[in-house]
Amino acid sequence: MRVAPLLALAALLAAQSACFDLEAELRIMPDGSGFLTTWVRVDRRDALVAMAVAGRTLSEEIDDAVAGLREATDAVRGVQFVDEAVYDEADKTVLRYRVLFDNPSAINAFWKSERARRIPIAVAATQLDFQSGGGACGTFLTAWKSEPRTAAALFPASDPMLEAMDQEAYGAFLDKMLSGNFRLRIVVPGDVKAHDAPARELLGYPLYRMTAREFFEAGLTARVKSEIPCGKEAEQKEVPAATLGPVPSADEVEAVVDALPLLLRTTLEFKQTGRHEATYKVAVEVNSELKEVSEFHLSLLLSAFPNLGAHAAWKAEPRPGGRYRYVYASEEPVDFREGRHPMIFIGRDGGKDVFRMRLAPYPAAKNRAPDAPARHVLTVSVELRDDITTTNAQEHDGKKAVWRLDDKTLTRPVTLEALAP
Repeated sequence: MRVAPLLALAALLAAQSACFDLEAELRIMPDGSGFLTTWVRVDRRDALVAMAVAGRTLSEEIDDAVAGLREATDAVRGVQFVDEAVYDEADKTVLRYRVLFDNPSAINAFWKSERARRIPIAVAATQLDFQSGGGACGTFLTAWKSEPRTAAALFPASDPMLEAMDQEAYGAFLDKMLSGNFRLRIVVPGDVKAHDAPARELLGYPLYRMTAREFFEAGLTARVKSEIPCGKEAEQKEVPAATLGPVPSADEVEAVVDALPLLLRTTLEFKQTGRHEATYKVAVEVNSELKEVSEFHLSLLLSAFPNLGAHAAWKAEPRPGGRYRYVYASEEPVDFREGRHPMIFIGRDGGKDVFRMRLAPYPAAKNRAPDAPARHVLTVSVELRDDITTTNAQEHDGKKAVWRLDDKTLTRPVTLEALAP
């Protein structure tokens, strides 16, 4: 029996729009706990048209997908659905969700469950093997193995939304559904020593890229060897046995920052207004998973400098890509004399206006591999009352100097300096 013309049109629109790009990032801690973050990208305009023809909204479709994922994780001990975010990225609508797991056995149980297997974006039918020396240092072996699955198994013709399609329409639908791309990044403890990936991303972690059809129908095997040196010359903080929850503790956040190449981007701006006074602005951009933690620790930072915090206006701004930007800005000039702020000096010294800032080593940079690509973490800019004549800044124009600092530079103490007559 042929499907009605309107239903056929809806099926064709769905086939044209329903393809998706799938990206997964596995982050694993030395004790075998970790989290899996997944991004699902669909063409926004095509999806909106398809949903409208089907009598649904894109938001309803995403809500149903998230509800299915939550049900699948709730059914498995040791796995937790933590959060999701929906945002636009160029012409795509993106669903990002994150799942935490206590150990490899827990995430493997989720991947093997019948509920997860019925959700294509769950990256199910996968096995994670993780071997370590049993401590916070040593050699770690991480292996990911996804078994092959056919398009018909992922999207069975018996599904109520597909059973009205004739064979030709169903075949076209399956072809379109697997026409997107798949990408996997594996973030392992310590430094990567060996891997079988065709590429490494900018931070040095293995990157596996292929079409969605190749991933689902051929499967994927990935192996990574990594190492955290032991001994006093390379001390490591012990990683907590429990995984991070929605509101992690300070110790857990420190452990994550030590173990991962993450997540913060900071900008400091100063403008001299008097002999020893200046206005300031501090902006920190952070991934949404550290939103609440960032609010807590940034508030503590200001409380450590009471005459800064007393004059600060605070605001939080959502940013593209599921990030948040926190801005602290002075409402009036602040006295920066060195006795009150040992890290920062702005004022007259030896007949000149001087800016001087002393930075300690960046904590998250101490474990970076010597040959790892540099990652930008901090921008500092200052504007003095007169043209700057001497500075060690990378950029200098008239009264303004700008330093752009990466984690490689900040493995040691750094002093920033600018002088004006």
